[in-house]
Amino acid sequence: MIKRPNWCKNAIPTTRGWVSPRGELLKSQVITEAQIAEFNGTAPTMLIESPPSKPIEDMSNRELNELVDHHGVDKPKKKTSKLKKLLYLGE
Repeated sequence: MIKRPNWCKNAIPTTRGWVSPRGELLKSQVITEAQIAEFNGTAPTMLIESPPSKPIEDMSNRELNELVDHHGVDKPKKKTSKLKKLLYLGE
């Protein structure tokens, strides 16, 4: 986490460094957009994918194939039961 200079309590972080409220460069420093967002309390949050809307056991072959394609899993050539097992066990 970046910290503003002790000698200037109203400094604002930018990608150029720390600036005054009037835009005057106070301290040159490399600051990334992510560090600025974290400093301002607007850091992006990690998105968590929701589980399938229905159990894998109840999905049709088409739904299973779409799910496998979405996650980039190598699927067996045949046997839906193997596909269900692959998805369920996460192998």
